[in-house]
Amino acid sequence: MIESKEIISEFKTLIESSGFDLYGICDAKIPQEDKENILTWVQEGKHGKMDWYPKNMDLRLNFKNLGFDPLSVIVLGAIYNDPEYGEVSKGMSFRFSRYAIGEDYHRVLRRLAKSVIRELRKKYPNHRFRQGVDSLPVPEKVLARLAGLGWKAKNTNLIHPDFGSFFLSLSFSLTCRFIRLKSKSKIVVVRAQLA
Repeated sequence: MIESKEIISEFKTLIESSGFDLYGICDAKIPQEDKENILTWVQEGKHGKMDWYPKNMDLRLNFKNLGFDPLSVIVLGAIYNDPEYGEVSKGMSFRFSRYAIGEDYHRVLRRLAKSVIRELRKKYPNHRFRQGVDSLPVPEKVLARLAGLGWKAKNTNLIHPDFGSFFLSLSFSLTCRFIRLKSKSKIVVVRAQLA
């Protein structure tokens, strides 16, 4: 178990310099209650026309099926409450989501995350990392909640106490063990355990 203020400081600096607004850590496991909710949601057909959703339930519910056995997940969030939304949407007869303004958020989040994953791989060369922005069949909202980025609202969106639901998240699964303890600061990593 490595417990170092230097590691915490380096991690915080890395995340902040990458351009992400929110970050947190959680174990790479889905609580039983969340697994049951996901299974019920699919069984009741609430996934609608998202035919791809039920195809990878083994991955969605068990991280060991990613091809390696991750121990922790880093969740990063970027705020998308674009001030241009009001102006752009004024003359339109239809409504669209705020995150639809500008560049595709998948590309933006992946670009922001490149430096993070590059540094993690350099610092921890004996560990594996896997990044996902809606591309891995993992329950990202559950992970973001477990990492401390917010709570689940009635509409199932994740709500941050300061930014509401106006943020998008990306997750890294990794074989390093990071331990999350409660903290009032944005950074919640306090210990890192490396094999």
